[in-house]
Amino acid sequence: MGGGTAEVLASSGDAWLGGDDFDSAIAAVLARQAGLPAAVAGEAGLVSAARAAKERLTVARAVNVSVAVNVGVNAPSLQGAGASDPPPLVVELTRADMNRACSPLFARLCAPLIKAAAACQIPLREPRGGAGRGAGGGGAESGDAAPAPPRRSRADASRPSLRGRRIDRVVLVGAASRMPAVASLVQEYTGLRPDQNSVRPEDAVACGAAVQAAILQGELEAYDVFTVLEAALIRGVMSGRGSQRQRRADKGGRRPRRP
Repeated sequence: MGGGTAEVLASSGDAWLGGDDFDSAIAAVLARQAGLPAAVAGEAGLVSAARAAKERLTVARAVNVSVAVNVGVNAPSLQGAGASDPPPLVVELTRADMNRACSPLFARLCAPLIKAAAACQIPLREPRGGAGRGAGGGGAESGDAAPAPPRRSRADASRPSLRGRRIDRVVLVGAASRMPAVASLVQEYTGLRPDQNSVRPEDAVACGAAVQAAILQGELEAYDVFTVLEAALIRGVMSGRGSQRQRRADKGGRRPRRP
């Protein structure tokens, strides 16, 4: 809004979706490719290796994952007669493999995006039909592409109220937003390449929560937070004042000049 005031037009999200879900999905792929039982995917060591692989795949097309997993009684055949630990797990993981494993999670990102855009009257582009081929095709050249987003209904696409606002800039926050497929998915809908350089995605969420907590505790007196109702009332009052000033100016402009 300007003048040091920022207005949140809409917010939406999936409270049950987070970075741990992506780590678990990748860990399941590592376990399957190594021939380990599905139950091993929840092992802390394998989940940690999956998280590290996810971070490395933001730059690399393929990585080798090596981790020692103590499968214990879950896979006794992997342990020799006198061995206490199984041999290290070494698996090659490509970005396309990761995108395929996380495809259901990427699809869950679409609904909050569409809902928030509709709430603040921002039109979104219809995703191209080939958006999912890069994630599922397995090719190194197409590993950045996002999975195919769900197609919006004809009613949503033609709703008259979705023609007003225009997006000038997209900023992604949260560590998971570093995944190339997430940026590709957002770009498919908005037509804009997300700005991933102005803020640190890992720190933005924590800093925002800290600032919000400090405001609620009254420790930051320079900031005020208003509810949706309060913001609407303030907007109405300010709009009314502006209209009154305009009417007075118009009325004054029509007064005849004194000789």
